[in-house]
Amino acid sequence: LRNVKKIIEDDIQTIVEEFTQHTKNHASCNTKISLEVRNQILWLGKVAQHYIMGMVHQRKGNLDEALKLYTAFLTKARHDLGHSHVHVATLLFMKGSVFFEQRKLAQALLAQLAALRIHEKQSQQQHPREVCRIMYSISRTLHDKEEYRDALHMYQRTLQAQKQCFGPQPSIVTVTTMCNIARVHHIMGDVEAALLENEAIVALAQTLAQSRPHPFWANRLVILGNIYVETGQLDKAMKVFDTAVGRAGGGDAILLRADDYDVDSRLANSLHKAGLQHPCAATA
Repeated sequence: LRNVKKIIEDDIQTIVEEFTQHTKNHASCNTKISLEVRNQILWLGKVAQHYIMGMVHQRKGNLDEALKLYTAFLTKARHDLGHSHVHVATLLFMKGSVFFEQRKLAQALLAQLAALRIHEKQSQQQHPREVCRIMYSISRTLHDKEEYRDALHMYQRTLQAQKQCFGPQPSIVTVTTMCNIARVHHIMGDVEAALLENEAIVALAQTLAQSRPHPFWANRLVILGNIYVETGQLDKAMKVFDTAVGRAGGGDAILLRADDYDVDSRLANSLHKAGLQHPCAATA
């Protein structure tokens, strides 16, 4: 699989290089096209050369090279499109994501906030999903910076925006945000709020899994059970532990595994990959 992945990435790089050269040749040699179209062709070449290759390098872990490409394209985008264009916001977000991976959290936060500010200045919100993505990234950065009160406030804003964007039905993104809200409540010592949030998460996890065995449902049951133990509700704890081991399919090992920081987003995403997030998906 690693070899296949490398071949695909190498193919992308070759295609990008050929496409970039083709756009340059086409724009310079074709005298019948207008200046506007010529500039659009050259712009597509820049997108391929900087933005797409930046994502390829970021995926491969070449973060310094990815940051270099994003920064170069950001400078051009600001010059050509202005500082308040949504494409500028996208590039700021990508820079922020690289800084986050490099654990340069202060720089990541500045880039993410600048991206959000551009979207908020738009007269009409034409990219609500992008706004949700940026807001979630800000929440995660604040979380990792251990600025928990601000992180909680931003997670709650994000959750509200996600519900408006994706509708009232439970979705992977909203459940993942709820998991982080519960975690921050617990870190801040508000066990009652964490308990209420986790009870809601378990109900949604069961719905998303259609009451069939799934590691995300089992994992959230164990977390809920631990909070019941913490609050002295041992009967409830034993009941949810039993469900986690049995109906949710966790097995005895689920009670021994430590809760990894990003386990919720990975396990929740696996629901999507299994096609379990929609009612009757198994029979569709």
